[in-house]
Amino acid sequence: MFFMNHSNASFNQTFDWDSGATIQTIISFTTVAVNGFALGLLIQVHMHHNAPFNIYLMHLLLANIYLTLPDACRIMGYINYPGYFGSVWCRLAMYSDEIGSAMVKHAHLLISVNRIWALIFPVSYRNCHTTTVALLICASAVVCCHVVLLPLLIRDYLFYQYPESAGICDTNDVAQSVYSFSVYVICFMFPNVFMYVSYPFLCWKYRHGRRVFVHFAVSYAKSTTTSGGSRRHSERSPPSLAKDHQRGFRVLAVLTVTIFVCWTPSMVRQVLLRVCGFGFDLLQRIGDTLYAVQGILDPVLFALVLGDLRKRFTQLFKCN
Repeated sequence: MFFMNHSNASFNQTFDWDSGATIQTIISFTTVAVNGFALGLLIQVHMHHNAPFNIYLMHLLLANIYLTLPDACRIMGYINYPGYFGSVWCRLAMYSDEIGSAMVKHAHLLISVNRIWALIFPVSYRNCHTTTVALLICASAVVCCHVVLLPLLIRDYLFYQYPESAGICDTNDVAQSVYSFSVYVICFMFPNVFMYVSYPFLCWKYRHGRRVFVHFAVSYAKSTTTSGGSRRHSERSPPSLAKDHQRGFRVLAVLTVTIFVCWTPSMVRQVLLRVCGFGFDLLQRIGDTLYAVQGILDPVLFALVLGDLRKRFTQLFKCN
């Protein structure tokens, strides 16, 4: 991501704060504030309405906050320069940038997979999907990101890292181009493509099969009712399940549109850079800015499409 201008003419590079750094810093602080505030509201909503789907939204908000850590490391590097390049701040910025970006993309992917599960296998979703299961799925996604990305970062640190005199704080993708491109496809391109491809199918399935979901929910609720009239497995009613189903689809709809707008420029540039060997600086600037703004849009969109979250926000600032 664009942050600070530096030249590599000599060992004593200049490390100047530019307009891009100012914009990025403002975006980072705004991302932390907005996502943190929305996370607090969502936790309160979850305490009153125990919907497992909320776990995926919390996971996404936490990933957005985590993705601001690289900018904090670069600020520390700016303060402690000239010892930034090759320092622990540089390595931490590289680690948090790679892992944070993968976590954000896979957090979006999990929401799409969750909707597929709910639409295609409604009975299984009703029977098996609990808050604990949602937490395990999110934790597994974080572990998988580390499993795929850590070998790339460790190999870069041991064998391929740029010399400090080069003034570059980034992974040397050219030195391990095949593995680096494989990691990019798995961690960064696959979530985008999966959401683009699956959304039209989910949209069709939702419009033509939403009554089936309620029918199965009602059937399952009756099958789990004891002779005394109490349910053995869940206290959630079929209308509540249908409401959760609609909430999830609305969230997926707005997220799919925004990631298409905000992620496509960066993805196109990365493909051109890795396959054709060239990229466009202007496309990088646009892509980096849109990608950073995406972290601010997520909680705003949640507030717009989720009535319970919007209601909680209104109650918080309502004048008595």
